[in-house]
Amino acid sequence: GEPFFRSLAEHLASAIGADGVLVGELLPDQQLESLALLWQGQRLDNARYLLEHTACGQTLNQPEMFICAEQVGRRFRLLPP
Repeated sequence: GEPFFRSLAEHLASAIGADGVLVGELLPDQQLESLALLWQGQRLDNARYLLEHTACGQTLNQPEMFICAEQVGRRFRLLPP
């Protein structure tokens, strides 16, 4: 349940030194529903969103692994320039 996914996100962020972690479920209509969302150590409300033009969408569309090590928010227009 939710406590497991929150714990997973927290441990993953700690293990890889990430500012943000999203654990989500891919839905059949090309949407993603977050099960745990963590940004700079703070838990955020879960959300559902379309994958088009997002880091998650890019990951699913790559035949190989996709890594965006920095500036994810700016690259995918989640943050102002």
